Amino acid sequence: HDPEGDQQREEDVDRKDLRRERRKQLFRRLCDYMYPLSVAAKGAKGDGAVRLDALDAPRWVASIQIVVYHMYEHEQPFHRYATWFSIWTCFFFMLSGFVLAYAELARPPRKGRQMSMLQYLRRRLIVIYPAFLFSLILVLAGAAPSTRRTSFEWRGLPLHI
Repeated sequence: HDPEGDQQREEDVDRKDLRRERRKQLFRRLCDYMYPLSVAAKGAKGDGAVRLDALDAPRWVASIQIVVYHMYEHEQPFHRYATWFSIWTCFFFMLSGFVLAYAELARPPRKGRQMSMLQYLRRRLIVIYPAFLFSLILVLAGAAPSTRRTSFEWRGLPLHI
């Protein structure tokens, strides 16, 4: 009977168990990443919807295509392809609308007062409107004096504010 050999075997078994446990943890993380709806959102207070991480990549791709469309729409060699990128705007709005609706509808009902439509619109505008105004100011500031805008376009500007 070899006591050193027994101890070595026990250490080997412990190392194998540790490696097996690490593989299981890695596999769980991979599954959580690949299938985000299978786990509750980490850090959520329990009163919100599960975060749809799987939709982040398509939204990111769509936003990049929108930027490319606006930057290269009038460039001659790229014009033929850039015009198709406008379809990504529709996709982005549909996806974002779904995500916003899902976040609101998946939330459990609150006890007490129900949010009115006006309160809901106010919350949405507080989130969206500053970014919209900032981008509108950037567009107006970047418009060169040589850029010809029709009087119709200038008259329609207050409708965008």
